[in-house]
Amino acid sequence: MLRFFLVLFLGYHSFLVKSQSIEIEDFIGTYAGEMLLINQEKNTSNTVQVTLDFQEVKKDSIWTYQMTYKSLTLGSMSKDYEIQRLQGGQLQTDEKNGIVISISLLDDCLYEFYESDEMYFTVTLRKNKKKILFELTCLPKWNKKEAFVAGETPLTITSYMTTVVQKAILKPLRKLSRGRF
Repeated sequence: MLRFFLVLFLGYHSFLVKSQSIEIEDFIGTYAGEMLLINQEKNTSNTVQVTLDFQEVKKDSIWTYQMTYKSLTLGSMSKDYEIQRLQGGQLQTDEKNGIVISISLLDDCLYEFYESDEMYFTVTLRKNKKKILFELTCLPKWNKKEAFVAGETPLTITSYMTTVVQKAILKPLRKLSRGRF
């Protein structure tokens, strides 16, 4: 009897784990929301309306996503990206301007980490049910604190203060009657 419950539990658990896994195709759609922009160094914050359009271009290998930002005070701008699946399954973001960044899909989230102009950047697009949670953080390389731990295996830890954050909860756009959004 115990063996039966153990098999039942393991079978049910493996079903749950598999059913909760998000693939890149699950991001496909058009989403919108308000993005909060915080710059601690300049002591400013603002909001902009943002739309994310995520589409498949080539089955299982190329997707595009366009982020469009609209603000009465800051103006409008669009950023176009292409995500490519390479041989071996690795992913990369091609910004179509010579910049290609490695991207990982882990735990229902697309992760990017890169360095530019003495800054570290992290970008996450997390799929949460029907929503996408977007966050970009900037950490200046010069704004760091180091700690040293002596011991059998000496260890140096370097931490960086986040100074810029952009974040948004993006909800799917739904078609209204008569084919309008």
